[in-house]
Amino acid sequence: MSQEKPSPTGLTSSSAGNDTCVVICNGPSLASVPNEWLERFPTFGSNRVWLKYSPDVLCLLDIKMVHNKSLTQEALESFGRSKEVYLSRDAYVRMGEPELGGNVTILASWANVTDDSGQLMGSFSTNPPELLVSGGTVTYGLLQLAYWKGFKKVLMVGLNHTFRDSRGDHFTDDYNREV
Repeated sequence: MSQEKPSPTGLTSSSAGNDTCVVICNGPSLASVPNEWLERFPTFGSNRVWLKYSPDVLCLLDIKMVHNKSLTQEALESFGRSKEVYLSRDAYVRMGEPELGGNVTILASWANVTDDSGQLMGSFSTNPPELLVSGGTVTYGLLQLAYWKGFKKVLMVGLNHTFRDSRGDHFTDDYNREV
């Protein structure tokens, strides 16, 4: 017996009347992108992009984005400003499993896909609510969501991959020790 895959709900390319969307990342160059330009397109954003712009579809995967009460409260407040929110189960648990609005979907699984030997396999999920493939960056998850929702053209802004913020570099021991 085959199991039906969930269909996209909410924002889709057909509901938007546009096959082009924008994936908003939170690199420093995002500061130079006018909000008025972003408003022309359906938008997908990740992590703390809400500090600049509230995307139509927000995806929060990394527990580093909610690793303390202040960040958790900030995230919860931002959820109401997006039409749809996709949240990893790990982030939801880290937040203390709060009550969530009807616009929030907790992803069944967020992971890298590995073979039997543990080697990372190239994989792209066409059914993100069941499995969103990490690929080492939330940006990859946003691309899977945009594809699933029927967008044919994806513009990307703020994709600097510097991973720096006021708390430090994501890759330092000092930063990760707090998490």
